[in-house]
Amino acid sequence: MLKPGNPYVITTCCDAKYGDFLIDHWLASLTANVDLGKIDVVVLDYGLTSAQRSALNQRHVHCFPCVKDGFVCHLRYRDIERLLQVRPYRQVMSVDSGDIIFQADVSPLFELEPATFRAVAEQVNVPFFDAVIEHSDIRPELLSVMLEFMHGKPILNCGMLIGPSSLFEEFWVEYQRLCRDFASYGVDQFAFNYYAYRAQNFTLLDPKFNFVVVSMTMPFVVRDGRFLDRQGELIPIVHNAGNKSFFRSINHFGFGPDRNQRKYFGPWLVRRIVSCLRTWIWFKRLFRGTTAVEEGQPSPSV
Repeated sequence: MLKPGNPYVITTCCDAKYGDFLIDHWLASLTANVDLGKIDVVVLDYGLTSAQRSALNQRHVHCFPCVKDGFVCHLRYRDIERLLQVRPYRQVMSVDSGDIIFQADVSPLFELEPATFRAVAEQVNVPFFDAVIEHSDIRPELLSVMLEFMHGKPILNCGMLIGPSSLFEEFWVEYQRLCRDFASYGVDQFAFNYYAYRAQNFTLLDPKFNFVVVSMTMPFVVRDGRFLDRQGELIPIVHNAGNKSFFRSINHFGFGPDRNQRKYFGPWLVRRIVSCLRTWIWFKRLFRGTTAVEEGQPSPSV
């Protein structure tokens, strides 16, 4: 339930497919590890079952009804703006629901650089915008400009974003200018990165605050279901990202001592594919004569 006067909110978006994971792992890990004294928890509800909704309400989580007329990770920005019309929170944390667990308190992030977006940059330079996502949702007259501008820039991962309400509202306006639909995977991340890099209104966080397992180089181990860094400290937010299960780096992902077995072949193959894609894009841009290939720029290693 919403608590009167709370200045902060953690939001996620979910439908029935991931509702059980949301309750049993996302929320269980959140309540076990994060100080929620000044924070409301709101689920943007895109079709949870009545049982899932009831379980969330019993755990003092507010379900905010939404219309699922596209990809929910895109729609959330529209509906965060709707939520802010009802409850004008000072700061918003937007977090994915189906592939994230919390392992330590992240509430201090709400007071860190509060005038900016705070986000984590992925450490592996995946050609995500050039070769992975579909472009049909992007307005055609803007696509080439956006691709050129974003070329070579580290990707800010949108699985965990935190920022002032005013910037979430500003981004939603910009999203509508850049995009014409909500149907394609990854377009929200493309739009956000283009917006944020142009505005220069973000602060980079330590990778441990959105540890995207498949695209980070930081060493880690899994012990008793917990993710630890090389110093043996818990990684606060673990993100088992990947559009398909093959691309995810962890089997049986979740919160508990019997969870989280590392995969090795899949992640290795993903890195090889990424390296090949980077080489292909480099040569394509070179032969096209684009100014993005600057004099003296080395060819990417394969």
